[in-house]
Amino acid sequence: MVECVKKECNTKARDKVRVSITHPNLNFGIHVPCDDAEALTGERLLNEVEKVAQSSIQFQIHDGDTQLEITHISMPEGEGRTNRHYGSNEGVSNVTKLKHSIVQIQNA
Repeated sequence: MVECVKKECNTKARDKVRVSITHPNLNFGIHVPCDDAEALTGERLLNEVEKVAQSSIQFQIHDGDTQLEITHISMPEGEGRTNRHYGSNEGVSNVTKLKHSIVQIQNA
């Protein structure tokens, strides 16, 4: 089920996903913290539900009153711009050939 929901949301591996489960019998919701989409599995979701089920709270997850909220955050892709000003990406020797305003000071 979790994989189908992630596919429907068109998540990528680096995207962040958070899941919240609410039910009228719960005082507080069940929350899976925001993490990478690839880290969210059905097992992890059931572990969070199991923690609440082990407490004295009685609720049925399949009674029709359970609400599931999924928050999907698309992370930007890219590496940013590299500094290619005056050919600096090709090394210092290339910069000194291209740039004429370099001053060299030699202390004798």
